[in-house]
Amino acid sequence: QGTIPFTVLDDRETLRSCVGRDAAFDLLVRISPRPEYNYLGWIRSLGMALMGIVVMTSTALALWVFMHRKLRIVTTLQPSNVMAICAGVLVISTTIIPISVDDSSFSVRSCDVACMATPWILSMGLTVAFSALFSKLWRINKVFGNSRQMRRVRVTHRVFFVSFAILFTLNFSLILTWTFVDPLQWKRLPVESEKWNSYGSCKGTGTASKVIVSLVVLVNTAALLLACFEAYKARNHSDEFSESKYLGVALYSWLQLTLVGCPILFLIDDGNPTAKYFLHCSLLFVVCMSMLMLIFAPILKKLCNRNDSNHTSDQANIHVSGLNISSVPTSNNPLSTLSQYSGKGAIVASIRTAKLNEREDNTIRHSALRESQELGVKFTGTMHSSTTTQIAHV
Repeated sequence: QGTIPFTVLDDRETLRSCVGRDAAFDLLVRISPRPEYNYLGWIRSLGMALMGIVVMTSTALALWVFMHRKLRIVTTLQPSNVMAICAGVLVISTTIIPISVDDSSFSVRSCDVACMATPWILSMGLTVAFSALFSKLWRINKVFGNSRQMRRVRVTHRVFFVSFAILFTLNFSLILTWTFVDPLQWKRLPVESEKWNSYGSCKGTGTASKVIVSLVVLVNTAALLLACFEAYKARNHSDEFSESKYLGVALYSWLQLTLVGCPILFLIDDGNPTAKYFLHCSLLFVVCMSMLMLIFAPILKKLCNRNDSNHTSDQANIHVSGLNISSVPTSNNPLSTLSQYSGKGAIVASIRTAKLNEREDNTIRHSALRESQELGVKFTGTMHSSTTTQIAHV
């Protein structure tokens, strides 16, 4: 505020309290700053990039499971459930799209649609993910529980469809009611009663929104706790199903993020939409990637270690009467070295091979018979990849 003195000249009529034609006034002027709308701006690109990483990762891993579904290590993962988890995670990540909408580039009507699309997309993604996680862990517990009692059990996909139907029905009915009774709407509100400084946010007009939000959170939290309980029961199962342990770690991390991240969202000032948007995107990214990495990283590491062991096992180790002859290439005849050794007692040769096709297998078998006849020993056993052949002295 300030005071601006000025003079009025009037040639036609005389103003009251004026001397001659001159009049003096004191005028109070308030200068308002430029309007500040607090748009998301450049940080929207960061959110879309995080979503793109999750979408590409989940799609690639789902395709990898489908292409290698006949491998034993992938079969134990229950490929259909794992692909359903990838689909659920992908849907959860797309929640970033509607929360990236504001009235800087879209109409108010589009912002209203985006406001209500956010709970729809998030709840449907959680429905698919929780159903797949719960059914996968339940099936593992069912198999091991009956195996301890020496009972045969047949496990189908029925549990997945039942859990999906229940959770989908609850979420769908609640959010549908929310959409018709008290939908979220895009509103622009001032920051601390300053009309020039405002922000856009999705708000409900009545108490129905708060009640329905509480019920939706309660339903999905109950599903998360049930999945955590099944993961706790599966903690001591065989290492062949060790992914159940990592599923438990991922579920517990989801629970921790829910208990820690959600209160932080309420602590952030609504007048800072950029910080709130960044926290939303970060939480969604961590939730999605933690599940994918904790499922697939141990499996991919195990496959890499298996491939490395197959490459290093292309050599044979021969033990003759306590002698250890290593680094003998399997492409040559490993039994030819036995002609150097003779003596009393038993001669035992242990040959470990890793990658022998059928032709190489037959060649070494005939060679073993010929060498054993020359050495006066009896050949027993057959040659197969990754097997052991015994030669005993007669």
